[in-house]
Amino acid sequence: MLGALALLVPEAAGQSTTQVWLDYAANRNVEKNLGLTGEISFRELIAKGEWTELSLKGVSQYNPEGWLGLIGGLTLQQV
Repeated sequence: MLGALALLVPEAAGQSTTQVWLDYAANRNVEKNLGLTGEISFRELIAKGEWTELSLKGVSQYNPEGWLGLIGGLTLQQV
């Protein structure tokens, strides 16, 4: 519902943009209790080359016990 509202607001205000979004996400279980997730994203506004964004995200999740989980991540972003 929130995504639909976000798409309607710029149009209602008379503003329209063309954007290109490319995303690649991957998941891998390294061991029974260890998982890795990665994402590469590219965003570009096609209007006079106003902005381009490239981001790399990595997250690891470790569950040594059934009741305990540790999550750590890193994001590198160029705008």
